[in-house]
Amino acid sequence: MISIDQNLKYVSWRILCSLLLLFWISALNSQEVSISPEMNIRNYFAYELLGKIGPRYMVYRDKGFLKEVDVFNEFMEQTMTAELVLEKKKAQVYSSIGLDTCFQLIYGYLEADTLEIIQRRYDHKVTLIDSSRLLTIPKKLLKNQPNSVTSEDKSKVLLYSISDKDELLLYVYDNERQKLIAQRSLSLIAYGLKSRDIRKMILSNSGAILTVVQKRGNLGTDQETLRLMYYNAISEMIVISEIQKEGHYIKDIHVDYDNQNGRIVVCGLYGEKKGKDAMGYYLVNKKPSELKGKEIPEMIPFTTEMIDYVSKSKRKKNRIFQDFRVQDVIKRADGGLLICMELVKEFSRRSSYSSGFDRTAYGSSARRGWVDYYNEDVIILNTGPDRSIDWVKILYKKQFSQDDDGVFSSYFLMTNPSRIRMIYNDEIRNGNTVSEYIFDPGGKMARNSLLSTEHQDLKLRFQDAIQISNREVLVPSESNYALNLVKITY
Repeated sequence: MISIDQNLKYVSWRILCSLLLLFWISALNSQEVSISPEMNIRNYFAYELLGKIGPRYMVYRDKGFLKEVDVFNEFMEQTMTAELVLEKKKAQVYSSIGLDTCFQLIYGYLEADTLEIIQRRYDHKVTLIDSSRLLTIPKKLLKNQPNSVTSEDKSKVLLYSISDKDELLLYVYDNERQKLIAQRSLSLIAYGLKSRDIRKMILSNSGAILTVVQKRGNLGTDQETLRLMYYNAISEMIVISEIQKEGHYIKDIHVDYDNQNGRIVVCGLYGEKKGKDAMGYYLVNKKPSELKGKEIPEMIPFTTEMIDYVSKSKRKKNRIFQDFRVQDVIKRADGGLLICMELVKEFSRRSSYSSGFDRTAYGSSARRGWVDYYNEDVIILNTGPDRSIDWVKILYKKQFSQDDDGVFSSYFLMTNPSRIRMIYNDEIRNGNTVSEYIFDPGGKMARNSLLSTEHQDLKLRFQDAIQISNREVLVPSESNYALNLVKITY
């Protein structure tokens, strides 16, 4: 039995906790939204958000022969549009990246029988401040145009291509030292690999290169294999490792590099058979030097508590995790992971018809037309270094779209040391509401409505948003061939 004094203390404590929670939620819910004027992107091949350069916000637009940069002030008012005049009209931009005080282009053009690769830098007034020739490559050596990857901290850029001998050509440029720090060709055949099977290239902050090679075939079949090739240009260390399934059906694959702890992370969901519910998640989380030639992932089954927690909102209790896939992995400083799993489904309405369309000059071939896209709930699994589960949260959302490759669906994660925000469109349509979930390291969570696009003619692409700082996010909006930049400031 609780005495009156104890009861009063208990009630006072409950009231204090409630007030603190309300204060926390209201403090997080204050934000400003600024929207730029419309920019025409009809007949443009690509655009790139350069972010904040000095006191200005910039976006690069590429129309082939015409290359432009649009500049905005802190209120997202457009202050200028400048055309970038390069040596050749047919110059192709491989990398456009915003740095702290300037933005940088790396591009190439053909000169006689060679490909000339140039680096240029411009300030926030789009004034040229630096230009240099990086490479001269014989045209006959290249099977295709170079592609690029940027490191997480934007300190380095990787240019890579395939040679006429099916070799992987690698060029690493250091943005801080403004010089090439690695130039190497690797024979893929010598390592039992093929260039056509390259799925992903990852560049670490130190300049090491992780190549993900997945043999063509149906995911989860006996013919499907996943190999990792890690190359350190400084030590010349090359590690080849094959990820083995060990009798389990691998439902999805997510590969990342943990720059803070210097570890390669491979994870996804696994089950007994194709079409069956996921039983848990698998994980490889090792330093490159610890990888073996054949790596067996650690299989971590879902706990009973987690299954009970997630199943509360599911009608089909026997298919709780069937359509989930790992979309993001947030690396903790102590080696733990926050694994973000999203429910993703695609249904083809007319399977006899298919079309390939590449939206941008940098994109991959996308299946467009006759497809329904569903992006729904997200499960956040917070695990410690010992694989113990600290907490699990399910973030509810329901997104549906048709024939748009799902570019307006899913979410964006805004991170800072004290909290993470998951920002997303409530529905995929004009006149939509944008919402967010906020959670802290302890798993305390709140949901807020951020803004309404009613009468704004906006369709926000949160998958392509960029984080400017701990307080700012820049999001592109596409509607009727018009591009707007939306800045959310907390």
